[in-house]
Amino acid sequence: MYGIILAKTQKSKRLGKIKAFIKIDGVFLIQRMINEIHDCFEKIIIVTTDISKFKNIKNAEVCLDKYNIGPLGGILTGLTFSPHQYNFVFACDYPFIKKIVVEYMKSVEKNYDILVPKKGEIVHPLFAIYSKNVCPIIQQKVKEKKYKVTELVNSVNTRYVEDIENFDFVFFNLNTKENFKLLKSYYKSSISFLKN
Repeated sequence: MYGIILAKTQKSKRLGKIKAFIKIDGVFLIQRMINEIHDCFEKIIIVTTDISKFKNIKNAEVCLDKYNIGPLGGILTGLTFSPHQYNFVFACDYPFIKKIVVEYMKSVEKNYDILVPKKGEIVHPLFAIYSKNVCPIIQQKVKEKKYKVTELVNSVNTRYVEDIENFDFVFFNLNTKENFKLLKSYYKSSISFLKN
């Protein structure tokens, strides 16, 4: 299994920062994620529209997303690149990612197209395991210009994992300025970010 990290190189519209390059204790967020999970996978690949920005990231191979349509194109790129039937897809903005959770999800019987963590109505399709079975479906959605990952999740055999402890902490991600403020308060003064 490969780990596939989707990494935008444009500033988040809501956050005003490039998420992958937020620094925590002097380490880029994407590198912190890789450091935590690289032992879980045969290989980790970063899927991005600008390979040059990730040349100094260690323990990962960088793959060009030619679709440039958001996460759905990144998922298709990563799944096509990998030789494995099942692959773990992550957004690049999970600062509290835990190896034990990744290994637990990997251990679930592979009888699904997508395996997604869930708590109540909250789901994380960008912290999920995808089967290559979804590739032709994604290709069709790309042709139809239907780029929402949730539409894909709702149209295939999706299984949900609902027994993960500390769910809100493990799956905390950076989508808003409020999320960023919470992250800063957690790490106090050790947060910085790339200014260009």
